[in-house]
Parts: sequence; structure tokens; C-alpha cells
Amino acid sequence: MGGRVLLTRRSGGDLAGLWEFPGGKVEPGESEEDCLRREIREELGLFIRVERFLGESHYHYPGMAIRLRAWLCSCNWLDAKGIRLADHDAFAWATAADLPGFAWAPADLPFLDLLPDLLKT
Repeated sequence: MGGRVLLTRRSGGDLAGLWEFPGGKVEPGESEEDCLRREIREELGLFIRVERFLGESHYHYPGMAIRLRAWLCSCNWLDAKGIRLADHDAFAWATAADLPGFAWAPADLPFLDLLPDLLKT
């Protein structure tokens, strides 16, 4: 979105206050792309286009291992102005230069290296 990426801040649980890339869990019978469209619509009120797969992160939190898969997505800028938060307490549109200034959920950190080239305008 104009050289920016959408970030959301977790509002509850052990990772409250940490920033992440929005997404969610794939439900049985659902593709990853359909999951992203559903989760972003439910959590942020946005209708997105899933463009392409970017990479994967594996992280072991205490008592839990997770696998995150990152996808490049886009949305209409006018739609993006109407974001409504359902599961987070804040959102930000960030440039590559902004990213180091956020307190990140550890599992999302590997994706930061992918973004500078993707966010060039």
C-alpha cells in the first residue's frame, strides 16, 4: 500500500502489546488464501487480494510451537481507511524504515528481512 505494510498490536494474552502481521489459523477444509481473506475481513473489516507466498517462520514459545506462513496481500486504499479493530488494540501502516521501532512478537521477526525490497515504491 504505497510502500507500507499493515501491522496490528495484540491486545491480550502473553503477547499483549507486541506487534504482528495480521492473519490467523486455517480452519479445516480452508485454503491458506481463504483463511487470510476471512481473518482480515473478520479482524479488520478489510477485503484483501492474496498476491503470493513470501516465506515461513517456525518459533517455539514456552509450551507451544507455531508455524507462520507469510503472504503478500493488497487492498484498495479507500477500503483501508475504514479499518475497524476486533481482536487488536492498534494498527499502523509502516514503511521499511519504521519497522525496527516496533516491539515485535518473536515469531514475526524473520519476516522483517523480506520487507525492505517489497516495500520499495
